[in-house]
Amino acid sequence: MTQVTEKTAAVRDGFEMMEKIRIGAGLQGKIGTRQPANASGFSLVEMMITVLILSILASIVIPNMRDATRSYQLTSRASYWLNVLNYARSEATKRGSRITLCASSDGASCAGSSQSNLHQGWIIFVDTDNDGTWDAGEIIVRPGSADSEYTYVLSGTSNSYVSFISNGMTKTAGNASWSGNITICREAGELGRQVVISPVGRTKMDNVGC
Repeated sequence: MTQVTEKTAAVRDGFEMMEKIRIGAGLQGKIGTRQPANASGFSLVEMMITVLILSILASIVIPNMRDATRSYQLTSRASYWLNVLNYARSEATKRGSRITLCASSDGASCAGSSQSNLHQGWIIFVDTDNDGTWDAGEIIVRPGSADSEYTYVLSGTSNSYVSFISNGMTKTAGNASWSGNITICREAGELGRQVVISPVGRTKMDNVGC
């Protein structure tokens, strides 16, 4: 609402300035020398009005285009994570085994203390021993690359992994019910997206402040 009020005020101020220029130009025309009847092209006053109108339009359109682009990019990344989680869930039901997703900086093992930071990269693997972390011999079914532009932070019942069992539900390593989300942000203070994961393994997208 504040942005709309500021833009409305900018347009109003611009047209007030245009009116002053027009009135001043009219007075100058009465006092100065009359233009020849066949004079053509733009006068200085007309050029000033044109530039003023263009600057007002630019101040409105450019920020809106930037906001629309960022909103699209955030939604695109949230959709990406919806697809990743749905893939992990489908693998669990297809294989009849626990499938776990965790952060991974090397694409070959789960990260340590920063395991909730999925923007460093991630892996989806067959969690044969049901402990929520990758162990030697467990099959990695899909790795994911790092993203230096956005942050993807996992939080929930356990902040270090998302684990789907064979019926598609999310469970902890101790087989307790799990729920959580992945928060997607670009800059602090801006609007972000959140992928919400329910205990039955379903996912949805919400807006969230970063």
